[in-house]
Amino acid sequence: MAAIERLGNLGYCALGVEATKGTAVTPATFLQIYKSTMNTDLKPDEDNPIAGVRSMPYQMFMGMREHTGQIDVLAEPNTAEYLFDMMLKAGGITGGADPYTHPFTEDLANSYTMDILKGQIVERYWGVEAEKITSSFNKNKMQFQVDTSARGSFIVRKIATVATTTLTLDTGYDPSPSTGLVASDLVRIMKADGSTTLDTTVTSITDGVTVVLGTSAAAYAAGDFIFLRAQTPSFSVLPPFLWSRTQFQFGASASAALSATQLQLETGSKWELDHNFEKKQGADRSGSFDPASLVRLQTNANLTLKAFFDQPQILEKYLEVAKTEALVIRHFSGSNHELRLTFNQLNYKLDKREIDSAKIIYEELTGRPTYSTTDGQLFSVSVINALAA
Repeated sequence: MAAIERLGNLGYCALGVEATKGTAVTPATFLQIYKSTMNTDLKPDEDNPIAGVRSMPYQMFMGMREHTGQIDVLAEPNTAEYLFDMMLKAGGITGGADPYTHPFTEDLANSYTMDILKGQIVERYWGVEAEKITSSFNKNKMQFQVDTSARGSFIVRKIATVATTTLTLDTGYDPSPSTGLVASDLVRIMKADGSTTLDTTVTSITDGVTVVLGTSAAAYAAGDFIFLRAQTPSFSVLPPFLWSRTQFQFGASASAALSATQLQLETGSKWELDHNFEKKQGADRSGSFDPASLVRLQTNANLTLKAFFDQPQILEKYLEVAKTEALVIRHFSGSNHELRLTFNQLNYKLDKREIDSAKIIYEELTGRPTYSTTDGQLFSVSVINALAA
């Protein structure tokens, strides 16, 4: 079968929260993304024994796999909820009607299953959590760069045997090759030469090896392939957050900052929130090629703030490290939806005031939030959107 060129825009990215961490679900929430670098790296073990030959490597074995990458996503209220839920702890939802407030604090997050359609093949990653979310603006609209890690993937598997609707999968990739498939998943069976395909569904999965289909695959045989095929994406998104509707509000406390008049900053101002993993690729424990856990360490945040330089107030705060203030950043969407980031105690790690001929003098600050003993946190996030759950 001749290869077909595939346009990236015809793909999609979908998420689904997992009831049990690391147990895949079929994603049903579709994001609008611009780029994905999510990938499975086998980390193959190149072996070079003394074996009477000059060639290197002599042989190769399966390594301890990692599943990592970044997605670049349209920043809007409804899907933002799920992205922060992958990095922080969700609190109780408030609001009896639209809008609803979804609070997030510095604690352990939920895990997700992520499907990414590339051409005709859906790559599924499960046990997905986010380590970092960074803001950026493309012209006026806001985007998130989300650094993600997963505990496993299902991409393509080879078939070992076929008995009408029952497949057993080859274990060359893993002793449990069907892990990641879910009953009712849409799948495609393909001849090894690509000449023929069968579109069907998964009825059941047993013992990590056996997959029962909704349609007979008797025309297929050992060496043919099974992979996830495309759903029909549907989107429930609101207008994006905009730079023109972003406010930076400073105050002596978080509550004072929330009610303060905004300070209009220059383009290039941005934030980054982190909830670091012990190892980005996850914990390489015995008994599995895939990471056993994504172990969390500490939270932290970084801000880049740019304003024209005319007054001494912020410079004085920088020069006296102990002097701090609170900052609330508010990104608005529509009439009543918002992303609100609260930094309870903000220090300044760097204050650059460069002077150049025929140019305005700007103050470029690197903000470093520190823990507030009064409020009991470094930062918090609220997503105010149209979703009741």
